[in-house]
Amino acid sequence: MINLIHTFLSIAFLFLNKPENPLPGKLEISVEGIEKNKGKILLAIYESEKGFPSGHEQAIKSLEGVPQNGKCKFIISELKTGKYAFSLFHDLNGDKKLNTNMIGIPKEGYAFSNNAKGKFGPPSFQDAAFQLKDNTLQQIKMIYW
Repeated sequence: MINLIHTFLSIAFLFLNKPENPLPGKLEISVEGIEKNKGKILLAIYESEKGFPSGHEQAIKSLEGVPQNGKCKFIISELKTGKYAFSLFHDLNGDKKLNTNMIGIPKEGYAFSNNAKGKFGPPSFQDAAFQLKDNTLQQIKMIYW
């Protein structure tokens, strides 16, 4: 009988301590410093370092925005609270690639969450990662060479 009570209490404890699903948070991304009001701003959001920053097929969400008056805004409301990072670039020619010169320097504007910058390449996921809460705003400045 004691074993039966112990088993019942153990199962009840597991159900009572089951983590709740995180509530959805709203992410607003405000991009400034866009040099030309043509082309599109392509955004890719990641929940881990897998694929970050350019493996768009591993992104959990990809969006396109149209620049206006040197700015572009994204509002994403279907993400659960948690840790994320994003990369974006200004696709001026519509080929959906960040074009670079022969030594790898981007010819199109780009940026990362937290305005993270890498040394001799893109930043790590950890440098760009942020915690999405109820309402999170990322103010991003586009980088051009």
